[in-house]
Order: sequence, then C-alpha cells, then structure tokens
Amino acid sequence: MPLGEPPPSEPEQTPSEAPVSATERVLAGFCHDLNGQLANAMAFAYLLGPDADAEGPGRHLREALDRMEELVRRLRLLVRDEDRTPEPASLGDLLGALAAVLPLHGRFRHTELRVDDPADLPAVRVDFASALRVLLLAVDAGTGADAGDTVELVVTVEPTEVGVGPAGTAVGTASAMAALDRELAEAGLTRVGGGGRGPLRVVLPRLG
Repeated sequence: MPLGEPPPSEPEQTPSEAPVSATERVLAGFCHDLNGQLANAMAFAYLLGPDADAEGPGRHLREALDRMEELVRRLRLLVRDEDRTPEPASLGDLLGALAAVLPLHGRFRHTELRVDDPADLPAVRVDFASALRVLLLAVDAGTGADAGDTVELVVTVEPTEVGVGPAGTAVGTASAMAALDRELAEAGLTRVGGGGRGPLRVVLPRLG
C-alpha cells in the first residue's frame, strides 16, 4: 500500500518532481569538494615518482588516497540527484552497492551480506540512489538488536515486481521503521510486512 502520502492541502509530487533537500545538496557538495582535493593530492603523489612506491611515504600516501576515493564513491551512491526518474538498473549492482555501504553502518560493521538464491537476479526500474537508501534502511529496520556476522537478504521474484528484505522476522527500533517509511515515500516505493507483521520486503518494480 502507498505510504507517506502528503496531506490533502499539499500538491502531490512524484519522486522526480520532489525537490532535493538541503541535506542532499550538502552531501553532493562534500563529494564534489573531496573529489577536487583528491585530484590535488593524487597529482602530488604522481610528482613523487614511481620510486616512491616501494615502502616509503609515497606508497602509504597512494594507499590512503585510494581508500579515500573508494569512500567518496560509496558516499556518492547514496546522494540523490535532482532528477530521480526511475531508470533500468541491475538488481545485482544494487545489492552489490548495498554490500559496499552496509559496513559503514556501525551496527553492521562486521557483517557479510548474503543473498538467498542470487542466481539470475532480474533488472528493476528504480532511481538507484533512492532504492539503495531504502534497502539500507530496510536492513536496519528488519534486523534485530544483534546483527551477528551475516545479514541475509531474501529476493522474491514475481512477474511484475521484486521483493527484497532481510531474512527472518526480527524487528528493529521504531525509529528505524519510521525512517524507512519516510524514505519509501520519498522514493515512491512501497513495502510489505515489517514491524512485527511478517517479513519485511521492499517492493521494487521489475523492468518490462
């Protein structure tokens, strides 16, 4: 069922028409500025020459810069653009991005994402950043207090849609569920279950 519908006094907005929040603009600005600083630092590392790659400071500098570049890339995956029109996306790529950002959540720092029956994952039609944020929040809202070593996702494939959510019926905090519902409304997506009402599944439209 649709969630987070605006009050009657407000005009309804589709996800692609909804304005990007100040938070999104600040995050995008951080990514832009960090990329600029990374380019400057990498240019300096290049000037050190190939001989600095052995065991000297040049090697450690390059390793640190590579790590920073990867972190900026992961951060950028979560930033929604002004145009959030759903587009064809690989569900495998979406889950791979989730596996990359999930360890940045303190509660899941040491977990390993596992997909039940990952063979032949279908393509979906979503705004990639919005869907990734929804799935991250779904893992948080649908996982108990003790995440353990593994977060297992169940993918349920139907003719017109795909359900994705954590295995089991554990319930996260009420605030985590509220955050998920807000993000679902922003993304124009829906869920079934959750909150003690059966397994939580985010509904993603299939391509086709």
